[in-house]
Parts: sequence; C-alpha cells; structure tokens
Amino acid sequence: KRCVSATHEATINRMFMLTLGHEPSADRLQQSLDFVKAREAVSSREQALTDLAHVLFNSSEFVYIR
Repeated sequence: KRCVSATHEATINRMFMLTLGHEPSADRLQQSLDFVKAREAVSSREQALTDLAHVLFNSSEFVYIR
C-alpha cells in the first residue's frame, strides 16, 4: 500500500507543478491524497485523478493570475 501512496504522491506533485507551478504544501498533499483515495473507492484510479485535475483547474489559484 505504501508503494501506491508514493505513486499517488508523485502524480499529485506533478499535477500541482503542471497546473499551479509549485508543489503542494504538506496539508494540500494530504487533502489531495485523501480525495483521490475516496474517489478510487467508487471509481477507477484514472477517474479519481481526472476528478482531482478538475478540482485543480477550477481552483482560484489556477483561474486568477497573482
């Protein structure tokens, strides 16, 4: 199970870098891991990560230039 978590962490870090230009804070990483794990309970891994991507694309940090 740790291997899956490590894979998820790497994927989530990359998603944050590609969408927001920085890695997530420890809290945001944990929230994202919890979100993906919860979504995987009702759908596929791919769908869970797609859902997280939608969350990132709809975040105010992505939508507005600082």
